[in-house]
Amino acid sequence: MGASVVPQPSTGATSDNYALISSVTPTAGATTVSFTSISGYRKLMLRVLKPGMGTAGTITLTFNTDTGTNYAYSSIGVTPSTGAAAAQYRSGDATGIALAGLTNAQEQNLIINDTNTTGVKTLSGFLYDGAFSAKAYPSLQGMYFASAAITTVTLTISTTFAASGTVALYGVAS
Repeated sequence: MGASVVPQPSTGATSDNYALISSVTPTAGATTVSFTSISGYRKLMLRVLKPGMGTAGTITLTFNTDTGTNYAYSSIGVTPSTGAAAAQYRSGDATGIALAGLTNAQEQNLIINDTNTTGVKTLSGFLYDGAFSAKAYPSLQGMYFASAAITTVTLTISTTFAASGTVALYGVAS
């Protein structure tokens, strides 16, 4: 996928234009990337571009340092070599949302709705695997059941990051 253009923020209160909050390149050997002190956004968009995983690993997403059982999600895709459906389902016992289990994941985008409210947050997104080896999970849907607004977004990798790629967080103002 080519580079994307993110529109400039609008001054209108109901605008869905995303503004860049922060962007980082994970440090070689790091196991987490965190965005903290997030406030004033009703929607967030997390973009993980060529995350540079040295070996196969899973990137897990958590909010507000919450590793409790407040997450539910499903990933649906295919095994490209056979065309067989490949699905991963997790219920409310999940302690985070698995974003990828591939070394060559090229791009992941996740939209998080209602981030500044005390209700359930809904998530939707996709994974683009440039090589389409192993399994591709192009669709991801989920929910976060905690009552607090989202103030911290953390990605944790089961191996380590390489010093490459970009993790960016965008927001739509409240």
